[in-house]
Amino acid sequence: MAHNIGEMFYCGEEPWHRLGKRLGRPANLEEALEHGGLDWEVGTVPIVPAGEPASEIPHRVAVVRKDRKPGEAGRG
Repeated sequence: MAHNIGEMFYCGEEPWHRLGKRLGRPANLEEALEHGGLDWEVGTVPIVPAGEPASEIPHRVAVVRKDRKPGEAGRG
């Protein structure tokens, strides 16, 4: 069975898929973001229709990860 898991952590019993980093105690917010692979920033960029690079969609933006270049695949 596919588990489709990128990065994760757990505390306590090992998950059925045997993936993730085991923590000795429950994580606080900062630790959870780091060990869960969620320690990245987001930003906004204008939405531009495909094939029309000079034409932005007014009053709309996309929320994107700032640590990725356009089209770059994620980790995990």
